Amino acid sequence: MPGCLNNRDFPRFPWTAADGAAHSGLPVFHAAQLRITRARARGDAGCGRMNTPVAYRQTSALAIVSLVAGLLGWSLLPVIGSIVAIVTGHLARAEIRRRPEALEGDGLAVAGLVLGYVMVAMALVGLLFVFLFFGGLLAVIAAAS
Repeated sequence: MPGCLNNRDFPRFPWTAADGAAHSGLPVFHAAQLRITRARARGDAGCGRMNTPVAYRQTSALAIVSLVAGLLGWSLLPVIGSIVAIVTGHLARAEIRRRPEALEGDGLAVAGLVLGYVMVAMALVGLLFVFLFFGGLLAVIAAAS
């Protein structure tokens, strides 16, 4: 667009002699500053981009619930919290993939999923250990009698 600020208005090395600023006796920055001032006076310094609203993305509530439930799964509600973290984590990731321009929080959902899956895996290993230990202990007792 004509009149918009571009790379010529912001030289990479402002100490170079752009537009004869070094020969005029003016400071070296004067030429670029003069173009910016003129563009602002014309009202086209930003070419309409400065008034464009910024689209903010909202954090997914399901992702937050997944992370909180994952943390609760490690403290107060070991099995229930972990299952809730897994379910809401998958729902949150699907929701974020459906509307990426409006929602964020994929990292929160992944953290909740990891916490939930690790806790469920540890609970299964612990349950397996208990059954094998006490099952073996009962087998030894039964064989001895």
